[in-house]
Amino acid sequence: MTGLALTVGLAVAFTTTGDQGEARADGADKSLFVDITTVKPNVKTPKAQQDATTGTFTVDCGLNENKHFNGDNFIAAPGVNNGAEHLHDYVGNLTTDANSSNQSLQAGGTTCANGDKSAYFWPVIRIDKGEEEAAAGGDAAADGDAAASAQPSATNQNGQNGQRGQRGGQGDQQGDRQGGNQQGGNQRDGQNGQQDKPQGFQRDNGQNDNDNQQQRNGQQGGRQGQGGKDQAAKDSAAAGSNAADANAGQDANADADAAQNEANLGKDAAEDLPGNDGVIQEPKAADITFRGSPVGDVVAMPKFLKILYGDAKRSINGDKNTKASWTCAGFEDKVLLDKYPICPNGAAVKRIHDFPGCWDGKNTDSANHRDHVAFADANGQCGNGFKAIPQLRITLTYDIPADVQRNAQYKVDSFPAEEHDPLTDHDDFANVMSDQIMNRLVDCINGNKTCKE
Repeated sequence: MTGLALTVGLAVAFTTTGDQGEARADGADKSLFVDITTVKPNVKTPKAQQDATTGTFTVDCGLNENKHFNGDNFIAAPGVNNGAEHLHDYVGNLTTDANSSNQSLQAGGTTCANGDKSAYFWPVIRIDKGEEEAAAGGDAAADGDAAASAQPSATNQNGQNGQRGQRGGQGDQQGDRQGGNQQGGNQRDGQNGQQDKPQGFQRDNGQNDNDNQQQRNGQQGGRQGQGGKDQAAKDSAAAGSNAADANAGQDANADADAAQNEANLGKDAAEDLPGNDGVIQEPKAADITFRGSPVGDVVAMPKFLKILYGDAKRSINGDKNTKASWTCAGFEDKVLLDKYPICPNGAAVKRIHDFPGCWDGKNTDSANHRDHVAFADANGQCGNGFKAIPQLRITLTYDIPADVQRNAQYKVDSFPAEEHDPLTDHDDFANVMSDQIMNRLVDCINGNKTCKE
């Protein structure tokens, strides 16, 4: 698995250049951008019938604060590292990578507040300012080198001070141990006579117990010689002060290392993600909501059900499964675009991913990862014996600066051959909810409630 992460404010910087033998224009073509105010409303919603289920169930899974990124897709390309050839942004299951299985996902942790272990992942958005960004990257590298070179003298001095303090403290500890050993046998006998603590408590607190016992030994050793105690107190204070100096030097080194990591990150990413470069934009909101059916009740999703949204390979597969995903804040119920939106007054850019809401009632996956699920028809009906399941909608919101929108400088990661076509936007989901969570979800939707967990 290739996992890349470095936080820089609200953006994560990943710069890629790819193989020079495969050089291509890395930005999205300007013809792929459109002023959303020039587009007529095109969103059509099926009319709710009398038995419609109007409840919603929203899961709080955060914003990938742990920086879980990779170029894998265990659904479409299982076992293939960097099988997606572009970077995915993850929430939910913490273990998701190329080798994920039902068993590993079930055993994994999660970012979701309610314990939902499902995997939710989509391609990242980047801002790519071309030469301007490259120059900024050079400046960052220079700053990292300068920070690293500026630290050694101060760090070494602080480290030497800390070492001197530690040596003094070690001498005092030797005297303490000699005195403490005179009492050690009696103390151990007393400890053995105490009632044993529960095993779990010992695992969690055994180190603290050991530290506390050593402190008691030292104190008793100190009482054997009052002069040694006084000197130990003075040296201990000096050691603490010098150790603080040493820690300050270590912190400065850590800052320099972070700057150097930022400068080096592009080199690492270049080996894995040709054609996808620029600064990753973290969404300011990632809304994960399950919705009902306009014609009746929904049934529970089976555990490990896998569903795809959109198609990452439009140039190969055509438009059968592609979806218009793009819109702007304030236009969500009016316009969905197959192009990148230019939003009025720099309003937020949004991606809305509505997954299929019908299931064949038997399979959790299929050979093409699509035949076991389907979209309802224009009236909201599931056909061919399919059943309505809670329909997943993932809404991603981004603060893309107005000038970046106007200058066509943002793009979605894609397979290199797709050249950041906005119609290749896609999303992936694997259900790893417990039965308890899924039952609450279904009851909420069929009860026409609004629930958040």
